[in-house]
Amino acid sequence: MYWRLTFVGCFVLPLLFASCSDSKSTSKDSPKKMETSSVFSFKITTQEDGYGYEVLKNRRAFIKQPNIPAIEGQKSFATKEQAITTAKFVIEKLKKGTLPPSVTIQELDSLGIDY
Repeated sequence: MYWRLTFVGCFVLPLLFASCSDSKSTSKDSPKKMETSSVFSFKITTQEDGYGYEVLKNRRAFIKQPNIPAIEGQKSFATKEQAITTAKFVIEKLKKGTLPPSVTIQELDSLGIDY
């Protein structure tokens, strides 16, 4: 009798639990892998007082940013180059898995963005 309980406890139960596990379960790293495998691009938009940008994920609008992020008010980028620089910076954050890809005033300064 003891031998049967040992056999069931050591061999049958682990097999039962293993067969019941969800083979579709994902690891904690899966969302990052999905995020970094996405194709990000951007397009520059023309605003009334300057430029903005849109970040595209797999060719679909993902982020619409008509104004300079992190500053008060609604001021667009003065030049197309500044909008491009910021859009590329945001895409790099997305590729690293940073969500949301917020931009701070200090980051705007380091990028040379006028606001």
